[in-house]
Amino acid sequence: MGLLWPDLLSFFALSVLLVLVYVRSRLMNIHKIYVALHFATLFWPLGHFVSLSADDPAFRTYGMQLAVIAFCFVGPGWLLLIQCLIRPGWRPTWRNAAMFVPALLCAAFVLWNPGGALVTPGETAGAWNYGYLFWGLVAVLFSYFAYSMYRLFQALVRDANVHRRRQWFLPLLGMILLAGAGGLDLMFNVFLQGRMPEVEGLTSLGLLAAVPCFTQTIRRLEGSDLLSLARRDIFEFIDTGILVLDANGRILESNRGSQAFVRVKKGELFDLEAFLAPFETQGEVSEFLYRFRHYPSERMQIEISIRNGGLRHVNIQIAPILDDRREVIGRVITFHDVTDLRKLVDDLNRKNETLHERNLELIRTQEELFNANRKLEQMAITDSLTGCYNRRYLMQKLEKEVMDHIRNKVPFSIVLFDIDHFKRINDQYGHLVGDQVLIATVDAVRGVLRPADVLARYGGEEFTIYLPGTRSREAEELARGIMRAVSEIAADVGNEVATIRVTVSIGIVSSENYEKPVEEVRDFLRGLFARADAALYKAKNGGRNRVVVANGMR
Repeated sequence: MGLLWPDLLSFFALSVLLVLVYVRSRLMNIHKIYVALHFATLFWPLGHFVSLSADDPAFRTYGMQLAVIAFCFVGPGWLLLIQCLIRPGWRPTWRNAAMFVPALLCAAFVLWNPGGALVTPGETAGAWNYGYLFWGLVAVLFSYFAYSMYRLFQALVRDANVHRRRQWFLPLLGMILLAGAGGLDLMFNVFLQGRMPEVEGLTSLGLLAAVPCFTQTIRRLEGSDLLSLARRDIFEFIDTGILVLDANGRILESNRGSQAFVRVKKGELFDLEAFLAPFETQGEVSEFLYRFRHYPSERMQIEISIRNGGLRHVNIQIAPILDDRREVIGRVITFHDVTDLRKLVDDLNRKNETLHERNLELIRTQEELFNANRKLEQMAITDSLTGCYNRRYLMQKLEKEVMDHIRNKVPFSIVLFDIDHFKRINDQYGHLVGDQVLIATVDAVRGVLRPADVLARYGGEEFTIYLPGTRSREAEELARGIMRAVSEIAADVGNEVATIRVTVSIGIVSSENYEKPVEEVRDFLRGLFARADAALYKAKNGGRNRVVVANGMR
């Protein structure tokens, strides 16, 4: 009876583990499969315990049948569990039910046990006669475990992620422990039955050793499985349409959001060119399609307009799926409705255009204001009739520059002239002709002056010229040039053109030698103009049409 305790203890230990896993874990796909598998494994040690402890041969047979039926479902259950481990986020479908068909057939034949084809109690206690159905069952279970170990080895070889490979080592170890314990059980208790002492509970102990390997792996994968579920929920319920294509352009997955943009089925080839053909596009379609065909590793996007019960703008983005070797193994195509964003952009563009127009109007207004101010400034410093500077501007300029000339001992001259017999011209030909004579005289004088010279109307027919950096002799030569230019003036006198002889009398004063200090510039200028005016009147009294240079000037 002592040999029966391992099976009974295994039953209770597996039950406790089942409760712990159920309480501490969230029932995701991998947990649901594990709970079902764990529940099936419970009945192996229980049935085996009944088969060895019962006195009635019929009960012993029922116990063995219960244990074997439970073990029939361990093989496909572990295969499903291995599938969940090596493919996080994988969900079983009805197609996967095919892997349970051999197990179900085996369970049915075990329950039927036609003619003791599975097992029959032996002549001695604990002895069994094994039929052909038992060996068929062993072959089926061996196939399940062999294929499960093959999938694990395949994942270990193909996956370059060291962390995942370490996680899969534990279930591989559990499979080896269970297969080893089952093999020892067959050898000692089946092949060598009667020739060696029985070693009961080997398979139960193998289950007990293998199950913790899987529970530990599930705990490690719990976080990643939660992330997988979260990603799948996001993938499924996000408004953005998503298509996942393989390297050949075949659709592997699509979410609900994609149904609003494209009607496709899994396994179909996605023809991007045919999809884009009926829509209006923002951008060069041929270049986009060329890049899509020939540059699969590039990210690209294009915007289309869909007119279906209203205008919608959809942004299509294509991104590659790369493996650990940076090779393209597929693509993700996303469809994002940007209609509201496009409306906001269009409204913003319209507002920007309106703002731009208002800015242009403001700039035009500023330019007009600037030109008006310049015109006002020009009017404030120029004579409205002749266009030369007025007396106010001349005096301000002289007050600013004369002190610099005196400080730096730079000579300058002032020329004062007026038109001879100008009153006679006004009386004889009228003021309009007089104005024309004034304008013509100014134009003639401008033609003689240098760029730095300043011509100003001093009052009436009297004008002043400021000659910076000019000595008396140079000023006199310039004045004689003015006399010659003025003498060639022709003025319109009404119905006929006549050459009116216009002459000017000129007085010059120069400042060259600075011996006495100048304290008040206005007084100094007042003295200069008094001397220039005296020289002018001297020229008039001397017969007009002449130049007189004031003497005794510093």
